Amino acid sequence: MNQITDIHMHIIPHVDDGSGSLEESVIMLRSSASQGVGTVIATPHSWAIDECGCEHVLSQFDALKRAVSEYGIPIRLYLGCEMLIFPDTADECIRKLNAERYPAMAGSRHVLTEFLPDFSRRDMEFCVEKIASAGYVPIVAHAERYEHTTVDGVRMIRNLGALIQINAYSIVNEPKAQTRNTANRLLSEKLVDFIGSDTHRLNHRPPVIRDGIDALAALYSEEYAELVSVKNPHDLLLKQWNNAL
Repeated sequence: MNQITDIHMHIIPHVDDGSGSLEESVIMLRSSASQGVGTVIATPHSWAIDECGCEHVLSQFDALKRAVSEYGIPIRLYLGCEMLIFPDTADECIRKLNAERYPAMAGSRHVLTEFLPDFSRRDMEFCVEKIASAGYVPIVAHAERYEHTTVDGVRMIRNLGALIQINAYSIVNEPKAQTRNTANRLLSEKLVDFIGSDTHRLNHRPPVIRDGIDALAALYSEEYAELVSVKNPHDLLLKQWNNAL
């Protein structure tokens, strides 16, 4: 398999509930590289960007990029965010995307989009439509973790313009049977577009992505594993960024 792109990592230190230090970020990125990850999109929570400010996020991101270069870690870093949205905050979220206060994924028009665990299908559809109508492509973060996620519901939001991300550990390592079963139902129906680690800290969702991708390849197909971990991130997110250079 070619180099993996992890599109969901809370890897920027001192920003959100992810990495607590530059040293921890370096350890986690080294671990990711050892699993075949060659590209990471850092996705701090939008609520944290509101709390600490864009300037702080960018400063910490730049410090992390310098450390990656200095330590010779073979990973390319791009910036995005995980945008928490509600029906009554949708317009404000779109304004912040337009103002680049909330960074889209690697400079593309895609935005990693998060809902609360008990979000209703109707509210999810409303938010997806709002984001898509503004010219963005919502990537629904860890879709398998929402209480009301169903195969039919995911088909609907894909028809409305969304793409789907699941967490790698949900495929085989997730202790909650409902979450694990939902992840595999979505995979069996080929409704997943991206795999991410959703890395936070060494002691909470550490950077373990390879086990999930290997399980995906064994349970479904190597081609599908390659599609969601390598090809889609490149073709849908990174090609646009690289072509702009």
